[in-house]
Amino acid sequence: MARKVTTLMPLAILLLLLSQCASMPRTYPPPPYTVETLSAACQSRPVSPEIRVAGNSVILTEAIQTPNPCYTIRGHVEMTDHHLDVELYPVRREEVCVQCIGELVGRITITDLPAGDYSVTLRTRQRETNTTITIKD
Repeated sequence: MARKVTTLMPLAILLLLLSQCASMPRTYPPPPYTVETLSAACQSRPVSPEIRVAGNSVILTEAIQTPNPCYTIRGHVEMTDHHLDVELYPVRREEVCVQCIGELVGRITITDLPAGDYSVTLRTRQRETNTTITIKD
């Protein structure tokens, strides 16, 4: 009887580990994306974030406040199941710059998304925006 219990124990542990792995979100390589700095100037007025769908792509536009306008925007995307985690952040350019509160407007375009519903989180230093989008066939 003791031999039967010791044989079943590793099998029970393996089944437990497999059930936990099945419930964990799967991380995928990020879909193709491009990041653009649309403008860099002295801050004028607040701009609201914009998230819109165009075909099988999602386009996210956001303004980021900086110490001066001599910055450019970088970003990255992570995808877990049907969740897109997007971050836009400023990177200083090495040049002489006018001294005013800067505002960068950046856009990140994520392409080649399969059809389906996605939750999207757009994160910057100033705020986090969450929404749900649908990519149609």
